[in-house]
Amino acid sequence: MFDFSGKIGEPESTDITGFVVFPDFNDARAGDNVVYFDNITFNAVGAPPPPPPGNALVDFETAGTGAGFAWTVFENADNPPLEVVANPVPGGINSSATVGKFTARLAGQPFAGVETAHGDIGPITLDNSNSIVKIMVYKDVISDVGIKFAIANGGAQPEIKVPNTLVGQWEELTFDFTAYIGLFEAIDIDQLIVFPDFQGRSTENIIYFDNITLSANN
Repeated sequence: MFDFSGKIGEPESTDITGFVVFPDFNDARAGDNVVYFDNITFNAVGAPPPPPPGNALVDFETAGTGAGFAWTVFENADNPPLEVVANPVPGGINSSATVGKFTARLAGQPFAGVETAHGDIGPITLDNSNSIVKIMVYKDVISDVGIKFAIANGGAQPEIKVPNTLVGQWEELTFDFTAYIGLFEAIDIDQLIVFPDFQGRSTENIIYFDNITLSANN
C-alpha cells in the first residue's frame, strides 16, 4: 500500500492524467527479473482495502455490481424486466439489502432467462482460480437453475444446470465450470446468462437471486 496523503495540495496532485510504475526499483539488479502487477486501486485515507477482485460478479447492491447492468429478459412471453428489489427475507445466509427478482411467466419457455449486456462483466477467462460459480436463490418451487457465459461474438458453451433443494428460504447453489477451462468460449467472457426457473411450468413463478461469485477450484 502506498500513502500519498502527504502530497495533497501540491500542484502535481491536481488534474492527474497518468501515473508511472517502477516494478523493480533496484539499482543492484544481478539479472533480468520478471515482475507481474495488477489491480491498482485508489482508496480514501484510512479506508479498508477493497474485497478481492473478481470474486463478486453480481450482488445487486447500490455500490456493488449488477444493479446498474443492462439486463435483458428473453423467451419469457411478454418479457417482464428483471427487478432489483429489497431482499424479501433478509437473514440466514443472505443479509443483502437488495436482490434480483425474476418473474417466470406461465407462457414463457422453460429456458426463459435474463442476460447482461456484453461488456457488463469481464473480460473473464476461466481458470482454476475462478471456475466455481455460486449463486443464492430464493424460490417457492423446485426446478433447475441454469448459468452460462458468452463472449463478445455471442459464442457460448452450454449452460450448466443445478436444481435448488429448498423452498421458502435462501439457498446457495454451486456450478462447476472447470471442464470449460481452455475452451475458446471460456476466454474473455463478457456476458452472464441466468435461467432462474429452467422447467416446463404449470404456474407463474417468482424467483429471487443474488450474490453470484467466482471462486477457485480447490
